[in-house]
Formats: sequence, structure tokens, C-alpha cells
Amino acid sequence: MEQFNRTVFVLLSLSTILLSPGCEKSEEDLPSLHYDSVFVALYIDDAVWPNCKFYTELLLKRSGFSYGIINRDTIIQDKLERYSVLLMPGGRPDLYADNLGHEGLQRIRSYVNRGGGFIGICGGANLAVRHNIWWGWAGEPRVELAYDNELDLLDAMADGPVEDFAPDYCEVKCRIKITDKLHPIAQGLPDTISYLYDHGPMFYNMHDESCRILGTSVNGNRNFIVCNEYGNGKVFLTSGHPEIDDSGLCLSMMRHALVWCTNQKASATLAGK
Repeated sequence: MEQFNRTVFVLLSLSTILLSPGCEKSEEDLPSLHYDSVFVALYIDDAVWPNCKFYTELLLKRSGFSYGIINRDTIIQDKLERYSVLLMPGGRPDLYADNLGHEGLQRIRSYVNRGGGFIGICGGANLAVRHNIWWGWAGEPRVELAYDNELDLLDAMADGPVEDFAPDYCEVKCRIKITDKLHPIAQGLPDTISYLYDHGPMFYNMHDESCRILGTSVNGNRNFIVCNEYGNGKVFLTSGHPEIDDSGLCLSMMRHALVWCTNQKASATLAGK
């Protein structure tokens, strides 16, 4: 009996040690992520607008980079880190958050912090910004709804849809002034580009020192395209829809964004594409 009690005591002691918080693998214990090529994870679930899914996938096909379609299960099963950058297309950020849940959002944040890239388009950009103001859909009363996002990859405000330059919350050829032509993402772009604006936010109150404003709306001078660094990773956010553009300029911008978010040198990774 005494031997049995000693055995139970030893087993309980080991269990206490192994399950104690100090023995759990923290994010600091996880290895940093490094990539030698662009491999895109295109997130798709029922939060994504169907036309955004179609055109974003078409943009990736035109980009020449490899990609795979993922969902919440991919992220929960720790398969996201095989990709160099996560692309969240236009959709409903509230459904994104509900579908991913606390665990999914935490894993995305950890992935970016360790060196993964994140690109958010329209609703995908809303999801990444800490503070949000949402004014409703076109045709509805303009009522302010303020909320915070758990993903929190950029400490800023995302406020939209923007009424002053798009009263109907949509502008097919929204003109964007490129404000930081020295940034790798803006390499080779003209002074202005145009693409679809549809219910996206403007960005302001940026408290992250690494945040760069890459583009503003010509009408209203609203911050429209931004990027920043988060831990070891990089984030690119656009209020509009560069996937819906036939000029080739947005394709060039997005290719450079994918390279930059992968932490690669554009000249090396884009060669031969």
C-alpha cells in the first residue's frame, strides 16, 4: 500500500509539472518563419463575397505565384505556416471573425508575428485593424457601429463605408494617388491608379511607427492603402479591390505586395515571372 501511494504521488507530481503554465509551449518558443519563395494561402469561406472569390483567385493565377485555397480547418490544424502569406479577400469581417473564432484568430496573429505575411482586401482589411467603425450597407440608414477586432495586426481605425467620395458606397474607377513611390510595393507605379471601391474603410489614427501610407483617394484624400510590420511579419491592407482591374497596374502592385509580405527581395523573387 505504501509503495502504491508513493507511485501515485510521483505520477501526480509529474502531471502537475507537465501541465503547469511554465511548461506550456509559448509563442516565444516557436521557431521564426522564413520563406524562400511566394506561396499564397487564399482564405475562402462563406464570409467571402462570391465575386471577390472569383476575381481574387483570377488575380493569383495571373500573378504567376503558387497558391492554395484554405479555410478555418487549415489554420486550426497548424497548416498555415507552410504558406508564405495569407490573403483575406473582400467579405464580411464579422463573419470572418465568427467563423475563425478565438483560436483561429490567435493562430493567424501568431503566424504573422513569427514571420508570415498578411494581405487584407476590403473586408479582409477591416478584420486586421484594431478599431472599426461600420456605417451600414448602401440603401440603409447611416448608423454608426463601433467595435474592436481581436486579430489586431494594425493599431489604427478602419472607418467605412466612406460617404464623402462615394455617396453610393461604390466607385468603379476610384482614383488613388500613390503617396510613397519609394516603397517596394509601389515600385514602377504611376502617380495615380484606379480600381473598384465598394464599401471599404478609410484608415486613420495609425499608432504603429512602422505603418506606411501608400495610397490616398484623389477625391477626399482618404488613406486607402497602408502597410506595416507586425513582429517578424508584414501586413498590406487595401480598402478597394485591386483584383478587379484590367489595366495591369494593380496586378503589378499586388505581385509586389505578395513579395514584400513574404519578406523577399522583389528583384530576386519576381525574376522570370
